Amino acid sequence: MKNEAPNEAPKVVLFGATGNTGKYVCKHALEAGHSVIAYVRNPDKLNTLMTSLQVDDALVSSNLKIVKGNLTDATSIATVIEQACLSNSDAIVNVAGKPQRAPVKPPLIPVVIKTICDTMRKLKLGCTLLNQAGEMTVTNPRTTPYFLTRCMIRCFGPLLGIRGMLEDNEDVAHYLYNECSDIDWIMTRPGLLKDVDSKQTPTKVMGIVKAGPSVTAHRDLAQWTVS
Repeated sequence: MKNEAPNEAPKVVLFGATGNTGKYVCKHALEAGHSVIAYVRNPDKLNTLMTSLQVDDALVSSNLKIVKGNLTDATSIATVIEQACLSNSDAIVNVAGKPQRAPVKPPLIPVVIKTICDTMRKLKLGCTLLNQAGEMTVTNPRTTPYFLTRCMIRCFGPLLGIRGMLEDNEDVAHYLYNECSDIDWIMTRPGLLKDVDSKQTPTKVMGIVKAGPSVTAHRDLAQWTVS
């Protein structure tokens, strides 16, 4: 089944739109002419962020649809994708992550990604799924030594308060590589993300093969994501 709608603006279903990267993804997507469906816990926060980023009010009114929901609600995640009526040229973007200092268990983002993929299969969607991971996420779980990965997570994770985030990223990477050959997916591995001025990072170094510079601006990752 193909859901083609050539006369409509390309759609982006966005998870994590109020985050440090997500707010810029939402901004750039709107300004690029996309129709954005943002699934957020706090709609007022997203509206405030779009105002602070000087996104045109007309774009927000016409091209931004905000759906209130929680990442722990798999049913609502599936529903927002089903109701988006996505075509093959559209995209589902996840830039949400487990918060710093959050407990390792239960997993958060692996459940989100699995719900998205299950819904894509159910609807036979041919659109692209783009997921943001991190620089310490393995490039390919099938070729990276397991002990090295676990060492990175167990040593650096607690020290930086991000073990839960790293564990989630690893689980997502294994799931995408091992169980999602039928899904058109992309996983980004940026360097340390900071809310700094654009570094004009070349798009060619922002993808899965290379994490990019040691510090990546949130807005640069967002620009690459939309492009």
